[in-house]
Amino acid sequence: MFVYQFIKLKEEAHLFDTKIYLLKTFVSVFTAYMIAINHPLLRLDMISILFGLMMTLEPVTISGIKSGFEQIYSTTIGAISTAVIISIFGINSITVALGVCFTLYICLRINWRTVSPVAIFTAIYMTQFVQTNALGEPSPILTFRLRIVALIFGVCIAIVYNFIFSLFAYKSLPTKRILYIINEQINIIKDIKMTLETQDISQLELIKEKVQEAFHNIDWIIKHINDMKNDFSMTRNKKENIEPYKEIAFYIRSINHINYDTCFYLEHYKFQLDNTIESNQLETINNLLSNAYNGLNKKKELDKVELKNTRKMNNRIKQNMDYMQNIALNICKLIREL
Repeated sequence: MFVYQFIKLKEEAHLFDTKIYLLKTFVSVFTAYMIAINHPLLRLDMISILFGLMMTLEPVTISGIKSGFEQIYSTTIGAISTAVIISIFGINSITVALGVCFTLYICLRINWRTVSPVAIFTAIYMTQFVQTNALGEPSPILTFRLRIVALIFGVCIAIVYNFIFSLFAYKSLPTKRILYIINEQINIIKDIKMTLETQDISQLELIKEKVQEAFHNIDWIIKHINDMKNDFSMTRNKKENIEPYKEIAFYIRSINHINYDTCFYLEHYKFQLDNTIESNQLETINNLLSNAYNGLNKKKELDKVELKNTRKMNNRIKQNMDYMQNIALNICKLIREL
């Protein structure tokens, strides 16, 4: 029993189709290796093949294609930046460091907020995995050729398997992703409720970190839903069926925003409110979200939802909770109509 509990995947892993991802990884890596090992050029750079492949594996085909193009673009930047330096000054300790720094500068010049690890990897690759020409001289062109061909091969294998696995994974993908972020909000609201009841302000910082992580998860899921709508393999009818899931995701994002605002208010006003009323209303909101979760998960029939007008209150926390309750009711209504 202990061993089973140790190796068993968590519920969150199930909602992110981890078993399918593991199977897809195994099959794609096996295929790429078996083809490349028998090819005179590809067999020279298995690292680029498998690295590019793993970074392109995505649950949505369009997302994988975007990731593949980004890698090819970043690889080109890293290769050109480093090739210019080593072509002029050769390969030594100074040019290796200069190649990485120059690539870093180019990346920051293009977008100061992000640095591509693929571009940096390529800059290092161009000096440490150098190919030679017929005369035995180091050749940046041949090195870049090997790197880009191996990368494109790995990306193509990943895109093929992204498409194949999407044929039977798309149906449940939006549902599972929405279930995950609903459950995430249920847990956050439970934490806020506990904080209200205990008046332990020390937990607020931890709750805010969870809320910030939830924003990242929600935005990532919305991105995947948008990519699914643009997927060439989706019929028009299927794309229309995805729209309610996107609306639910935006509703959940609003709840998450209110949770952050509530934490901010509690932190600065030190619980100057009727904690009992707010705690009870949080319980009501969580019951609504649990009802939505169970309805979407087909565990039970969703109760009929009647939308109510929110009442105006002077207390900001009460206003937040009224707004959250109304959003939760809207989520229940959308799920009931799916």
